[in-house]
Amino acid sequence: FSAALEERQLEKRQTILQTMRPPVSRGFEYFDLFYKACSERMPVSFIHFSYKKRTFSSIIVHPFLIKEFENRWYIIGYSETHQSVRTFGLDRVSDPLLLKSSFIETDVDTVHDYLHQVYGVFPIPGAKLEQIAIEVSELGTHYLQAYPLHESQVIQKESEGTSLITYQLIPSIELCRYFLSQGYHVEIVHPKWLKKFTQDLVK
Repeated sequence: FSAALEERQLEKRQTILQTMRPPVSRGFEYFDLFYKACSERMPVSFIHFSYKKRTFSSIIVHPFLIKEFENRWYIIGYSETHQSVRTFGLDRVSDPLLLKSSFIETDVDTVHDYLHQVYGVFPIPGAKLEQIAIEVSELGTHYLQAYPLHESQVIQKESEGTSLITYQLIPSIELCRYFLSQGYHVEIVHPKWLKKFTQDLVK
């Protein structure tokens, strides 16, 4: 009787707390392999599928970071194929293999940028660290006060309740999409090129 009572009490407690449990995304089964590659400095070859081009490519990457963003997982490293640092979604990766060959290190400044100065995982090509300023509505200001977008966030409140918010970031595709998702609550003030780039994403 006591066991049944405890079970009913547990069920009652469970009904007042619900947490989000995102489904395990495709490619997550390779997490351990890429973790080993990053920690032990081992190149990895894999087949990559491009959603945009609808084609498969053979890639060799020298990974330095596994990054989660909005419940999606990415591997970041130097791509021999592209001769540059690239980001690959694990959902588009198949047949990864660890390679016993020399590892191409990525410079520490680039690693630091991806860790601390990029919101998201896809920096805009050629973009550098700079100050980004946005005008934010009163409602948007309250939200960003409660949930800062980045550790560099600085809020300057204005008399009518709106605010000017600045960030020190490397502009990224995800940052532009975030601004767009806020509608009229957010307007990019500076830099001008980022405002135009973000507007062009809609087109």
